[in-house]
Amino acid sequence: MKNKVQSVKDLLIELKETSEMMIDLAFLALLYNHKTLSEEILRLEESFDELHTEFELKVLELNKGGNKEGILGLVRIGYAAENLADAASNIAEIVLRLKHTHPIVKSALEESEEIVELAVVKKGSWSEGMSVEDVEEESSMNIIAIKRGEKWKYRPEPDFHLAAGDLIIGRGFIENKGSLETLCSESEKLEVSESSS
Repeated sequence: MKNKVQSVKDLLIELKETSEMMIDLAFLALLYNHKTLSEEILRLEESFDELHTEFELKVLELNKGGNKEGILGLVRIGYAAENLADAASNIAEIVLRLKHTHPIVKSALEESEEIVELAVVKKGSWSEGMSVEDVEEESSMNIIAIKRGEKWKYRPEPDFHLAAGDLIIGRGFIENKGSLETLCSESEKLEVSESSS
């Protein structure tokens, strides 16, 4: 029984963190009219549905204990997380359907000094094997999420090390545009950083 409870707990934490990440990414995609990020959110929603189904099945296994109110509460929490994930997907679909940026969003973009960038760590690049902290310091971008295979890591720890094939989502000031892509595709550090060291 303890193993079943721990399994449900782990799945619940993953549901919470994934739905939270999806909402954050969806609003970023909307704010920056980012089509590629929107597509990633829709792919993430598919895996979230599988995760939610697994969570429900594990919760039902606990039902043998007789605590029906507690079980019902877990089911409702899982359903609430699914609603968040669905809302994020709806936002992503809106972004993909938009042919033109809404004036309000366009105005917000013009006033914003921040950008969102996606980059894939290529084999042999400077970023391969480096920590999140190292890449953030070198690129002056804040890494908010990493996709490795089909797994997402939201708000990665500073000592998390990158591997070839990782998809990185970073946010930072517009003057650092392209820095993340450069570090993930080239074997050298950024020239600006070298000259300042």
